Amino acid sequence: MSVKQFSRNKDGDKQVSENFKVREFASGCGSDVVLLDERLPKVLQTIRELLGNKSISVSSGYRTPDHNARIGGAKNSNHMRGMAADLQQKGTDQETMCRAAETALAKHKIPGSIIKYPTFVHVDTSPTRYRGVNDGKTLTRCNGWSQMAAAPIQEEPKVAGYQVQIVTETDPLNVRNKPHNNSEKIGAVAKESIQIIVKESTGAGANLWGQLPSGGWISLDFVRKI
Repeated sequence: MSVKQFSRNKDGDKQVSENFKVREFASGCGSDVVLLDERLPKVLQTIRELLGNKSISVSSGYRTPDHNARIGGAKNSNHMRGMAADLQQKGTDQETMCRAAETALAKHKIPGSIIKYPTFVHVDTSPTRYRGVNDGKTLTRCNGWSQMAAAPIQEEPKVAGYQVQIVTETDPLNVRNKPHNNSEKIGAVAKESIQIIVKESTGAGANLWGQLPSGGWISLDFVRKI
């Protein structure tokens, strides 16, 4: 286990996995200190991939002891150690998210805890295995949930096939090797040039990404469809 200390102000935009940043795990009280187990974002990244690579919201990550006490958290909560996150994903039920969490913890060889709440799922990287259901009043231990497919489920790109004009304010628009704003830059396309989009995909950094015939990806936030 490796818990690191970050600064919310200085490190907030630092990527701790492909789709998660430090600020997403910051304490709700506004504390600049953010404690984070390096394994936790990796587990969450796997959960995201298993659930179609759609955005996951961390409703509670690290908590300072004072903040944890104010909101009625457990006295020995793993949130205070930077080892826990409460998760929500629009359109995904808690049962499915628990199954993805089971698979993710197993993949990373972490016993951890999974607790299903009425509106979110708690996942932590503790060395002790615990599975439970909290109906909002009572926490009851359970055996856990069946795992999902071992291989991450990636969202299939949609076939497109249309032309766009690049309308960036600055020239040129970056071309990346994957539909993600932190992936490798492999080229650029000039402002006002006409490009062909052969596929579409979701990914961090843009509402939608488009693949060029060359295989590279551009953000479709900066194009006009012809």
